Amino acid sequence: MRFPPTVLFPLLICLLLTALPCSANACAQEQQQPPAVQEALENAPIFVVAPNTVSNISLSRLPKKTSQQFNPSGEIWSIRIELDPRADLKLEQQLGMAPTIDWICDGKIAKKEYLRIMAQGSIIPSDVPFLDFFSMNFIMINKFSLQEALSAAHTICPEKTPFAATVGTAPDTIQNAQGDETPCFDLSSDTVDNLTTSESTGFVKLSILLTPSGREAFHLLTRQHTGERIAFRSQGRILFTAPVYLPCLSGEIIIEADTESVGRRLGQLISATKVEHMHFRPSNDATDGPLAVKHPELVESPLFPVSCENVKHIHFMVMKDMVWKDQSLEGKLYHILIKLTQQGGEDLDRLMRSSERTRFELSQFEVLKNHVQLTAQGQRIISDTPFWDRFEGTSASITMRKGADALAAVRAICPEKAPGQLPEME
Repeated sequence: MRFPPTVLFPLLICLLLTALPCSANACAQEQQQPPAVQEALENAPIFVVAPNTVSNISLSRLPKKTSQQFNPSGEIWSIRIELDPRADLKLEQQLGMAPTIDWICDGKIAKKEYLRIMAQGSIIPSDVPFLDFFSMNFIMINKFSLQEALSAAHTICPEKTPFAATVGTAPDTIQNAQGDETPCFDLSSDTVDNLTTSESTGFVKLSILLTPSGREAFHLLTRQHTGERIAFRSQGRILFTAPVYLPCLSGEIIIEADTESVGRRLGQLISATKVEHMHFRPSNDATDGPLAVKHPELVESPLFPVSCENVKHIHFMVMKDMVWKDQSLEGKLYHILIKLTQQGGEDLDRLMRSSERTRFELSQFEVLKNHVQLTAQGQRIISDTPFWDRFEGTSASITMRKGADALAAVRAICPEKAPGQLPEME
């Protein structure tokens, strides 16, 4: 399952905003800071971002309440630039040498390291430097408009820049200024690889990852109609229209829309594309980790029997529990990795393709994805983390929270090919 990094971006934004060292409003206007702050920003060290060190670029609109504190007349878009390991160490080293800027907030000093970002020989200025964020493997800078954010992202790495737009209620038929039909892009199972939606106050964020053929077709469409509006259509019906600011090479489409106007059409899109879908919903009262599946024993997926006949070998991988964390049973997760025979892999693939998707309820997600449940000796093997189960080719993997359960499962599948004991945690 290839969900985009934008899945957790809204959660990250919320965490960063709540972690601000002082009132955002008191630090909102850079020009209201002492001259020393402005001078420090103008002379901050430069970090050069090369296109071949960018692994992903995401865009997200900040909550309206926060945006108005910094930009009363408009909105703020955050650009999150994820770096690959080649740039991680360099960024960490430059952050360690960067001088600390003393922002004046509510009469107090908030200390913050800062770097200026350069790409393609040009400085990428931030409109809200106080909200910019620098971590070991990503950078986040902010712009006052979506068009400026897309332009900055495109300068940094055009191949990783998503298509992004904010949309309202879609008309059922559309025409351009000359009365001609507006160019359309069809969202279908041929062009869409998977969908991700996330809720925020008053709007829904939709992220669409395209298939290779969809990516190629969308790039051609956006290149031919840059500066115009295009429509997104599913099953012959227009879902929404959006302006094209730049050609899109990345194959990712990000749409932010009014919950009421577009939400009712998402069901049609999900049904039409028949792809895996994840829905993120913030929760302040979740007791489990954000990725823990509620009641895994109640998950109903097609059954796939495994035995010595269709299993070549079985391995264990023991890792630290990052799903339940404080609610962990043994502090570990026990991954069971099953290698199937060629015939077993073909049978599994046939079942996956012919079955309906399974819906999972997590503490902060709803997920609709292709999934099966393994059985051995006529009994279901209950995976404690079915959301993370993997079934691809001749490989299957499930996870247990208890070591004893993991050992019992592999012995039920095929005692001759099962490890006799659990390995040490990696």
